[in-house]
Amino acid sequence: MEEQIRTQLALPLGDRQYDTILSDASPEFTEDRQEDGDKIVKLAYEIFVFSNLFLKKGGNIVLKVLHSDAADFLHGTSRIN
Repeated sequence: MEEQIRTQLALPLGDRQYDTILSDASPEFTEDRQEDGDKIVKLAYEIFVFSNLFLKKGGNIVLKVLHSDAADFLHGTSRIN
């Protein structure tokens, strides 16, 4: 995630953190399944990085992960901190 976006999201928070982070983000797709799968995983990773910075301990993350072989490892992930 770009530093500018992180800064914009953090400004209204001050020293507070989010109870829940909801992401409906989706990468731009090509017709290359491998490349698209990699993009899905990279985006999910960026959401996890963001969550570690801005989510309260014990908070919730809801994110959309479209099916791909590359994203199968995310199934069942329940804790990131």
